[in-house]
Amino acid sequence: MFMRDKGRAGTMDATLNFGPHHFTPEFSYNSEHDYLSYGAALTYALDLNGKNTTLSLGWSHDWDTILPNEATYGMPLDQVRRKDTDDLFVGVNQLLGTKTVLAVNFTYRNAHGYLDDPYCGVLFDSFLNAVDPAFLDWNNLPLYQEPHPGHRESYFGYASLTQFVTPLHGGAEGSYRFSYDSYGIDAHTVELSWHQKIGRLIMVSPLFRYYRSSAADFYGTHFAGDPTGFDPTNPPPTHWSSDYRLSALETFSYGTSASERVARWCSLDASFKRYEMLGLDYVTSASTYPEANVFTVGARLWF
Repeated sequence: MFMRDKGRAGTMDATLNFGPHHFTPEFSYNSEHDYLSYGAALTYALDLNGKNTTLSLGWSHDWDTILPNEATYGMPLDQVRRKDTDDLFVGVNQLLGTKTVLAVNFTYRNAHGYLDDPYCGVLFDSFLNAVDPAFLDWNNLPLYQEPHPGHRESYFGYASLTQFVTPLHGGAEGSYRFSYDSYGIDAHTVELSWHQKIGRLIMVSPLFRYYRSSAADFYGTHFAGDPTGFDPTNPPPTHWSSDYRLSALETFSYGTSASERVARWCSLDASFKRYEMLGLDYVTSASTYPEANVFTVGARLWF
């Protein structure tokens, strides 16, 4: 199956320096055929200990508008739904030596509003039990829109260590992130990368990333109950979802990127990344989980 979409996105930020104090306001915009988002953020950083220590505080807010314009499960076409998300961030960067940097931060996220996926539908056992399997049209089963909770709180803890290795003219970076949210999902991410300098102008960076998460409390491949309300003695659960992204899963990402400084004001970038996702519940179909090869090329300009 092939999917096509067009999107437009942009970010604008500037850092204002007042001695050891640094303020960075940021504004962002993202538009797709069924989605519109505006964002604002402000980060404050304070240099301490001869700039060997930097404390950071940040806040961001996203105003998202969901505009589904295809057939959905129970949601009227083009019905506008909105979502708001706030992130609060606190962190510290510590220089442990001339070639070693430690970074630790914590983020709290609060999202509320329309948190569902309008294009996902769920199958209920009440229909399967009422129809002879011999007469089921598995390509045209009645599905019901997913009601996720309208509020989600998430907590993220992150730590990374970067070490430059002088004889190899390169540096290693390792990081670990733990997260937990009110959906009942806890996740772990480990990432390792190497940044190799070749000559004065080229940098090559192979990387490996592993992610593993538990399932949301309300995830399942099908559910008991009568979502139509016709049988009040057999009510459905309050929330339900068959979105594979909320199942227990693990992902592997690996590849490499390269950057060349072609001028003082310009560098060229290229990268390749292999992405693989696998289910861990042994119930969700393995064919549900995607894999991809991602190629990226670009340029960066400095003014």
